[in-house]
Amino acid sequence: MSRYRFDPADVRDAPEAWRPLDRAVAAWVRCHGGSELLARLAGWASCAEGEGDTALDLQAPRAGLAPLSFEALQGLRAEPMLGDGSGAVPTPFVLDAAGRFYLGRNHAQECAVAEALTARRRARLPSALDAAALDALFDGRDDAPVQAQRAAVAAVAGCRLFLLTGGPGTGKTSTVLRMLLALQAGAGRALAIRVAAPTGKAAQRLVLSLREGKRSLAATLPAAWTPWLAAVPEDEALTLHRLLGFDPRRNVFRRHAGQPLAADVVVVDEASMVDLGLLHALFDALPPEACLILLGDADQLASVAAGSVLMDLVEVLEGEAAPDLVRLRHSFRAVHRLVAINDAVRAGDAGAFAATWQAAGARARRAPLTTTAALQAELARWAARLAAHPPP
Repeated sequence: MSRYRFDPADVRDAPEAWRPLDRAVAAWVRCHGGSELLARLAGWASCAEGEGDTALDLQAPRAGLAPLSFEALQGLRAEPMLGDGSGAVPTPFVLDAAGRFYLGRNHAQECAVAEALTARRRARLPSALDAAALDALFDGRDDAPVQAQRAAVAAVAGCRLFLLTGGPGTGKTSTVLRMLLALQAGAGRALAIRVAAPTGKAAQRLVLSLREGKRSLAATLPAAWTPWLAAVPEDEALTLHRLLGFDPRRNVFRRHAGQPLAADVVVVDEASMVDLGLLHALFDALPPEACLILLGDADQLASVAAGSVLMDLVEVLEGEAAPDLVRLRHSFRAVHRLVAINDAVRAGDAGAFAATWQAAGARARRAPLTTTAALQAELARWAARLAAHPPP
């Protein structure tokens, strides 16, 4: 750190929650002429990023950081290293009009992702899958358990972006397989399809599920669908980093706007694990005419880095009743009464939780727990009981 005139005395009074990186960021601001307030906010923004947040709300309480007054915010905006995000020259830090303090990189990526999302949603083309094709994909079924799946397959035609979310056992992968066939039927040709996931394990599960789904569908689909079924990849399990050609030595992606992916459709499974930076890189590498399908459970498996992208998108689009989002609710694995309990927990509805718990009767059991250790022990016992009775 000698090139930044780093002095250990600059960080001796740092908050206990700060990591060495957060302390170094604050010290960097001080030795480059930033005020003490800016240095503290920069350290806290770095700390927040480590906890998964892309910004600090300076008017909301946070442990170790009191809300800033209007006068303090106005004084802060005069800092040379702090911009409002609207200028042509990037700044290390950004304070937006709503009082949110960003590391400059996070603000730039958030704006770029928002623009890409808006552009893709506006680029949706009017298209529809005829009823006969929809019936063929579902072997004539249109009963309640598959209604949401049919809605997703029917709605994906013409989309440049589609979100499919749902809990375990709701049929997300089997639905996305039918969506891929529907897109090809709408195009009238086999499409170049790429599938990936944030981790190698998730990518392997996705490929295995697609392979099994293709075998199952092949037994019921008319022969005319065979070329399109064959176009769905089932062999190569790609992580998103591998799909985008990440070069760890230079910390760059080889696939970008200047060298985009050769794909008509890209499917990303376990999308709840995709952080802001990775989604930004994915959008940058996507051809404008390609369809991106984000697949996952918005209520599980948060990203390791900053940004809960899928959760935020689902929350916004559900509020709009958007046609390019479908949530699968019917579980083909769990008992219906237990699914209702899960829905009440997800919604944070205490009244609904009490009612659904009572309705579940003997199928639901409570284990009073007072410590983390007790919770871990109970989960271990539960997992052991499940392992002793594997599914047939």
